[in-house]
Amino acid sequence: IPILSADGGDLEITTITSDDIQGGKLAAEYLIGLGHKKIYHIAGPFYTKSGQDRQTGFNATMTESGIKDYKLYEAANYGFQDGYDQAVIMMKDQDLPTAIFVSGDWMALGAIKAFRENGINVPEDISIIGYDDMAFLQYSSPALTTIAQNKKEIGITSAKHLIAKIDGEVVESVKIKVNVVERETCQRLK
Repeated sequence: IPILSADGGDLEITTITSDDIQGGKLAAEYLIGLGHKKIYHIAGPFYTKSGQDRQTGFNATMTESGIKDYKLYEAANYGFQDGYDQAVIMMKDQDLPTAIFVSGDWMALGAIKAFRENGINVPEDISIIGYDDMAFLQYSSPALTTIAQNKKEIGITSAKHLIAKIDGEVVESVKIKVNVVERETCQRLK
């Protein structure tokens, strides 16, 4: 039976997914471009391909930029509570960064809530960039700056590749480009 994975990250079959390595790089480059030099990463779980790839891209850019003052916090999943919990751990460490790349928008919202409950304002005290670009986030307050996945392109490419597989063609896995959506949760350092 012809099958493929749409955004599942399965290495054993043809997979159409976001370029998560590029996404991790873009997030780090964006924050560095705003003047941040102490940047942490709330990563997705490492048992997921997306969690691994986003971290790989982030780490590569930090290393290439010569920035050594960064830390990694691995979340158990990509949910609201996961981001909240990692932000609480970060605050307990009492060594907050000026910016955080959070590997999922739900996690980013959880982190923002945890910081707000502790008197830390986004973006005035800490900048946050998420990952996904869920449509409703343009209406959150503050509106979340994020890395946008092109879900429509993933869907179209997946359908075309599946039809080609059904027709007996050999198709390769594809990584779909991502981009930064600038909103209100990141601030340029003075």
